[in-house]
Formats: sequence, structure tokens, C-alpha cells
Amino acid sequence: MRTWYQTVKALAQLWSRLFTWMYPRGLWLLAGHAYLLLETRGRHTGRCRVTPLGYVPWAKNLIVQPLHGKNSDWVLNIKAHPEVTVILGRKRLRATVRVLDNDSDRREALAVISSSWTISGLTARKHFSLLGTGRSERLESVSQEGDRLIILVEPRQVR
Repeated sequence: MRTWYQTVKALAQLWSRLFTWMYPRGLWLLAGHAYLLLETRGRHTGRCRVTPLGYVPWAKNLIVQPLHGKNSDWVLNIKAHPEVTVILGRKRLRATVRVLDNDSDRREALAVISSSWTISGLTARKHFSLLGTGRSERLESVSQEGDRLIILVEPRQVR
């Protein structure tokens, strides 16, 4: 099983690098409404790190989720340095990132995710398995799970 995991991890890293390279070179025309590139600063090195992520729009903000857990590298990076750059199509936006920990904010974000038909919304519904119907009692139980992070990206300016 260890060999299988190493193979899958290597393929995922290769896909992430390929996607990151292709996105600004025209892939955004196809994937621009479903994915963004999040530029973070490394928590140890301080170097720029780029991660492709699915997102769900929420008012003037964006919701992203770490589907691989709260110890994903990009999540640890944003906890250390919450100032990021978002590449969304041709736009480069400076943004502040924060984890939603207020229950009412989490419930509202989950309601937005459960009604979203973006790829990220569909993936989140599968990941959060209880979001299927979006009924309030189910949102309440999912909202209480502290290990399921919901991250809000708040853009500030266009460059």
C-alpha cells in the first residue's frame, strides 16, 4: 500500500505542477470559472508557493477548502502568512485569507457551498457527504466538525 500511495502522491504533484504551468498560458479559459491559483509564502523558506484550488464564489469573497486536511502545506502556509495573491483568470488579486471558525459564518458558507454547481461545490458536497440536501439540521452537524476547514479569501485590490 505504501508504493500505491507514493505513486498517487507523485502523480498528484505532477498534475499540480502541470496545471500551475498551463493555467496562465490559456488553461484559465477552460478552467477559469472553476479553479484559481493561490500564491502563498512558504512558512519556513518564505518563497512563493503556488497551489491550484477549486473555489466557490460568495458575495465578493471566495471559499476554498483543503480537501486533503488541515495539515496541507498550503493551509499551514496561510496560517503563518495570511496575505496571499489570487490568480483568477487574467486577474491578480491581493487578498487576506482566514479560516471560518464562527458557527454562523460556517453554516452560511456551507449553505452557499451546498447550493453551488461549480466543480468545487460538487466536490465539497461529496467531501462533506452530509451536505447532499442542504437541510439546516445537516448543515448544523457538519458545521460543528472542527477538522473540516472552510477558508475565506477576501480580495482587496486588482493589480
